Amino acid sequence: MIYLLFLDLLQVYKVFYILVTEILDRFNSMQAEHAKKAFIVYQNFVSLTNVMRNKADEIMREFDFNVKMPQYYTPEASLVETLRSCVEAKQKGGSASSQQLEKVSNQLRGGMNRDQF
Repeated sequence: MIYLLFLDLLQVYKVFYILVTEILDRFNSMQAEHAKKAFIVYQNFVSLTNVMRNKADEIMREFDFNVKMPQYYTPEASLVETLRSCVEAKQKGGSASSQQLEKVSNQLRGGMNRDQF
């Protein structure tokens, strides 16, 4: 039973991974309200990734599971700040600069490996 729950958790992580990549691919065309929500989703995803990375090995050892783990997302350190500044620019009524949006795109592509799924 616990094994199946653990497999479901890994599947939920994979789906969340794909969802976040799709949302952030559309980040530059979002209005301020949606961009803010996308930013929150991204922060939650990073938090989930950190928890999964830290706890999954412990669970596997404790219950003697042998499961192939996904390749976890590794965010670039400056991506959160870049997303935050883009959201703030959109909220002030302006649009984020094309340089900022290009930086977001490059950073996302650098850290995400959607092909593994």
